[in-house]
Amino acid sequence: MADNVKVSSTYFSRVKRVFKQLIEGLEYLMSHVDRWVHHDIKPDNIVIKESLDGQSDILKIIDFGTMRKVSREAAAATIPATPTYAPPEFPDYTDYLVGKNPEFTPTGFNFDAPWSFDVYSVGVILVRLTTGSNFYRKLAKKTLDPSSAEVKDCIKNIMIAELVAAGVPHSRLENKSVDQIYKAYLLFAPDGVPDIHNQCHSDLKCHNVKKKGGTEYDITANLGHEGAEAKEAVASLMEILFDKNNVVEGLEQVAKQYKDEGDKSDWFNVFAKMIAFDPTLRTTPDEILASTFLENVVTPIDPDYNAEAAQKSSEDPAASKELAVGEQLRVASSLGTRRHVLPLKKRTSDDGSGEDPVRRLRMKT
Repeated sequence: MADNVKVSSTYFSRVKRVFKQLIEGLEYLMSHVDRWVHHDIKPDNIVIKESLDGQSDILKIIDFGTMRKVSREAAAATIPATPTYAPPEFPDYTDYLVGKNPEFTPTGFNFDAPWSFDVYSVGVILVRLTTGSNFYRKLAKKTLDPSSAEVKDCIKNIMIAELVAAGVPHSRLENKSVDQIYKAYLLFAPDGVPDIHNQCHSDLKCHNVKKKGGTEYDITANLGHEGAEAKEAVASLMEILFDKNNVVEGLEQVAKQYKDEGDKSDWFNVFAKMIAFDPTLRTTPDEILASTFLENVVTPIDPDYNAEAAQKSSEDPAASKELAVGEQLRVASSLGTRRHVLPLKKRTSDDGSGEDPVRRLRMKT
């Protein structure tokens, strides 16, 4: 038992270092005159340069294809993201899929609080690192499945959209039944029909979780506010985070330590503001770094950091993509380090299902 507690404590210390470096990365993006939003921070877009002693994990945020300079145009633009790590204001295209909204008009991020998009994503990553289960997955367990009628409408609209894209006039598809459209669809998919049913079910379930008035709204709408309702909202959030059914086997001690330390440092009031439903109420990277939860966490300096190359790209952080990727390739072959992708056992879905979120962060004993 003592050995398990020691390993859990070591792992939790490493999680805090990784988390602080993520927040420092966001602070850096916001420190530029123009400011930048990554817009797709998730485990697949984070790599760890890990020392043999496990005491100097150096984190790198990668994949800048979605990064945008803060502007009103970018805030209103179509920018990709991963729904299970994106905040609730990320474009909801479900009404478009089921035919309720003929036009899909997405929004990139909140212009008045541009840090809020990435801050939310990092908060979700912290939940997964400390409990093993994605925040979205925890909420999905409390959410009703979409009705068969909704799934059917979704399937129909996807097939129509793809047939029109293949050159079939929309007028020929109007007032057709699902069976008739399906037969037409088969002509354009001779090698087999993709699993549209599961796609629609997943998308609609996500809609029920993240829409205004959905499960996430019920839990997080009052986070970031003041008063009794806000305190009750934080308490409800804690119940969801640390429900024993939502903590992956093997991480019980880590979750307990996180909860104990968070309670002592009043951390969860800060964390709650990271995932508040209202983006303008989300806490800033500076405020997170100033929390007592992180005050004794020392983050390492990369000995291979190329200051000259970084300076050349400092005016445009997005231009440093090749430098970051090139550095990781050098790290992969350097003595005494190993290249890691944080923190997946197998890179399949991003909903946290069937994955061990700590496999590659565990201290080797």
